[in-house]
Amino acid sequence: MNNLNNQVLTVKIQQITYEGLGQATLENGHKIFVYNAFTNEVVKAKIIKSNSKFSFALVEEFIEQNESIRNEKSYNCVSSNPLINLKYEYQIELKQHYLQTLFLRNLNIDPNVLKFFYGAKNIYNYRNKATYPLFVDQNKLRYGEYRAKSNILINTDNLVLNQKSINQVLLKIVNLINLEFDHSDLDNFKEIILKTNNNNETIVCLKVTGKIVFQNHFLLKIKDIRNLIQIKIVNLDTSKEVLNWTKKPFVISLLDKKFLVLDKSFFQINNEIASIMFSKIKERILSLNPKVIIDLFCGVGTIGQLVSEESISIFGVDIEEQSIFLAKKNALKNNFSKAFYEAEDVFKSKELEKHLNSNDSFVILDPPRSGLNDALIDLIAKKGVKNIAYMSCDPRTLVRDLKRFTEVYNYKIDFVQGFDMFPNTYHIETVVFMYRND
Repeated sequence: MNNLNNQVLTVKIQQITYEGLGQATLENGHKIFVYNAFTNEVVKAKIIKSNSKFSFALVEEFIEQNESIRNEKSYNCVSSNPLINLKYEYQIELKQHYLQTLFLRNLNIDPNVLKFFYGAKNIYNYRNKATYPLFVDQNKLRYGEYRAKSNILINTDNLVLNQKSINQVLLKIVNLINLEFDHSDLDNFKEIILKTNNNNETIVCLKVTGKIVFQNHFLLKIKDIRNLIQIKIVNLDTSKEVLNWTKKPFVISLLDKKFLVLDKSFFQINNEIASIMFSKIKERILSLNPKVIIDLFCGVGTIGQLVSEESISIFGVDIEEQSIFLAKKNALKNNFSKAFYEAEDVFKSKELEKHLNSNDSFVILDPPRSGLNDALIDLIAKKGVKNIAYMSCDPRTLVRDLKRFTEVYNYKIDFVQGFDMFPNTYHIETVVFMYRND
């Protein structure tokens, strides 16, 4: 079909895809995926990216809206929150249906092991971390997002998913930069990363380029920002820190534990949902009473320490040396005298082979979005591990890995539950329990 880029077409939305896009199909079978358009709505859609089989589009005009599923209050819909204008009960219904369909189509499991999809109480202001690219527009530094399916940066005033302390510090820093720096310097500011904790204390990593000079009066004003307790400025050209100021350590509390965290440390983005997930895993572990918890992709030690008891040994592995340094400190802080951590690539770890034990260990898997590989699955299975908890932020790679566990090594899945870690987005966090009886 001819290239449809920039054309405006009137279409009726037939369904919502798993990515939260409205899907319309033209008479010739060409599919159009439209941001911020829901089932049975009629819209004028402007094509922003197209190929011979499908196109992506933005709404130019609503002709008919489906008020039964659309929120009364309308938010600016961008690629990072495609479901923000869909009523929350329909978001949960959509995610539950997708997860259930994916599992039942691809895995030979009892439908009863699929539990209800766990929704969040707080669907706004839940994110404890935010990352924004910075760019210059009309001689002002802005924070923004990339327009859907492009590398074009656009202004965003849509901060409704962030915890309020993040937004307050973000606005103050960007405004201060605009006040203190010449227009010619603004292009050197490239990215800002912010994290906040339970006490609204916030840390910032600011990434810059070029030979930009930070005067003392600017640094003094930055340090005076309310709730800001750490700031690091990194020059991307040299990979060196221009500034690393710390007023006090950054600590996040979760359940009954406290964790030291750095700006680049991985930590679950939604404290409410993370607490519920980890409590589920702890219930499972305590019912089995293992001697050792093997915490793979352990980060700063969060999951292993939250789901364990002081009498249980913990062995954690993560590729990030800084995370392992903090995991050891967190173990002392949280009174785990039998916690051991190694800074190794989980996929190549020699220490892991020594610690895996068929009778005594419970394995926790929390890999990146790409999931596991066959070699790691094979190692865990051939070592005879009987009980596993697998946490995943990508249902497709999760199902791929579960197929190998179940079909090659005869593991049985007896619990699957989706959790809405990321309300107003299409992302799903899933917890799976499986076991093997040899």
